[in-house]
Amino acid sequence: MLPRHVQTLGSLLQRVKLVHFTTLRGIHGHFCLLYSTVSTCNEMPRKLSKFERKPPVTSFNELKREARLKKKERQNVHEIVLQPPENGLLVKHLIPVAHEVFAARCKLISCVSRLVNYTAIYVCR
Repeated sequence: MLPRHVQTLGSLLQRVKLVHFTTLRGIHGHFCLLYSTVSTCNEMPRKLSKFERKPPVTSFNELKREARLKKKERQNVHEIVLQPPENGLLVKHLIPVAHEVFAARCKLISCVSRLVNYTAIYVCR
C-alpha cells in the first residue's frame, strides 16, 4: 500500500510541476482533476503459465530440510568455557568494594553469633 501512495505522490508532484501558477491558484476548473488518486495505468502484466514461470533456485524440500537442521542446532545448547584472566582479577576497581563486602559479612556473622548466645532459641524436633 505504501509504494502505491509513493507512486501517486510522485506522479502528483510531476503534474504540479508542469502546471502554471495560475492553474494552481484554482482559476481553471480542471484543478481538482490533478489530485485524483485513481491510477491512470491500465496495463497489467499478464499471468504467466506454469512452464513460463521462473522455477525456484532451490527446491522446497531442500529449504524445509535446511530449516529443520537449523531448528535442531538452535535447540542444542553450546556451552562456551571461559578462560580466567591472566592476572586472576576480572575488574580491578571492584577490589576495594569486595573487601568492604567481606568485612561487612564478617561483622554480621559475629553480631548474629553474639545475639544467639544471649537469646533463647526454641527448636521443634
